[in-house]
Order: sequence, then structure tokens, then C-alpha cells
Amino acid sequence: MTDDTVATTRIRANQLILDERIYPRAGGIDRVHVYHLQLAIRAGENLPPILVSDTGILVDGAHRREAFIAEFGPEAEIPAVIKHYEDERSMVEEAVRANIKHGKALTSQDLVHAAQLLRPYGVDVPHLARLFGRPLEYTQRLLVREARVQNGGDEPKPIPVKFAVRHLSGTEMTEDQASAHSKVLGSSITFQVKQLRSALENGLVPTGNGELIREMRLLYKALGAFLSQFKTARKRKQPVES
Repeated sequence: MTDDTVATTRIRANQLILDERIYPRAGGIDRVHVYHLQLAIRAGENLPPILVSDTGILVDGAHRREAFIAEFGPEAEIPAVIKHYEDERSMVEEAVRANIKHGKALTSQDLVHAAQLLRPYGVDVPHLARLFGRPLEYTQRLLVREARVQNGGDEPKPIPVKFAVRHLSGTEMTEDQASAHSKVLGSSITFQVKQLRSALENGLVPTGNGELIREMRLLYKALGAFLSQFKTARKRKQPVES
């Protein structure tokens, strides 16, 4: 697959075509990252040009596009490199390759998602490992981290599983579970529980936040339901021999 640079130019943000079949990030747009890019633009920094196919599809630079829109509006002109790609596979691989080298790092969940995008093209694991810049053994372990989501009457849809809930790999999630999964942080749930417990024990949790207090009450109720699974029967007292 050969990709040829056609031109370096500026293109309006609202002229770009956003195609989910190309985008390698499973979690979508990170608004915090966009905000920091916006601040950099406001400070006069020159961000790297985005990559766009000669058919107008945004290949790399979704966060930069959002940052320019946030700062200048939907008609903001963005520096861009226009390239010719032979097919969708070459665009996906270029998007992954670009994000491996710069910008917000691809998470393990993003890499699983990228592998799912490339699956219809018969891309093998050694090729994925080279593309991801990861050892073959790591890539093999990574690719089993996916679950399937109930999709109405259609075939269940595969989704990449986040590190925090990797125990769900290979299972079929309900739509409610999938919705909750999309909001889960990347760090382990054990780590998150330890953080919350430490904050509570050391007086770090604000007491004047009404929404937080309501969520704490809901958490208390959810914890009771969860822990009820692990209640053990009291040991019977053994008779004392006289």
C-alpha cells in the first residue's frame, strides 16, 4: 500500500468528514485534552497539521479539529496535509501509526478497537504488533480483551474491554453494562476504591456538595447489595467438653 502526499494546505473544520470506521479511539473525544490544545492555540503555539484523505476524510487530528472549533468556530481553518490512500485499511493504519508517534497516547482499549476496525481486512497478529509498536506476546494478550454487547435482535457487537473490567473479557454484556462500561475509568477498581476510602478516612471529601452526598448515599446502597453476596454463615459454637 503506497500513500502519496497530495498537498499541504488549510481546510475548514466543517468541511471534514468524520468516519467512525477510521477513528482508532474507543473512548471518543477527550474534552480535557481538547481544552489543553485550545489553550495552546490561544497562546500562539503551532500544532502539527491534521491528516486528511483526498476524499475529505479526517484520518488524524480529531482533537485538534475540536480545539480549533472551540477557539474559532466551525469554519476555523486548520493546517492540513492532504494525502491519497488506497483504501480504508490504509487510512486506519495511518491513524494508528500517527497516534503512536504523537498526541494523546492510544490506550490498550484503543488498540483493541483499532484491531477490530482492521479485522475485516484479515490483518494478522504479527502485523498488528508491528503497527502498534508492541511485542507480539503483549499484542496476543491484548486482543482477547473484548466482550460482546447485546444488540437488539441483531448479532452481538464486539467492544474492547477496559483494563478495570478485564475480567469481563469473553462475556456478553447487557446494554446497561455496556453503558456503565463506557464511563469506567482506566485504572483498576481496587485502586479507585482505595482512593475513595483514603479520602473518606482522612477528611478529604467535601461535606457541602449536595450532589456528592446524594451519590454517596446511592453508593452506600449499592455497596450493601454487592456485599450481601459475600455474607458467611456464623460458625456454630462447639460444645465444650467437661
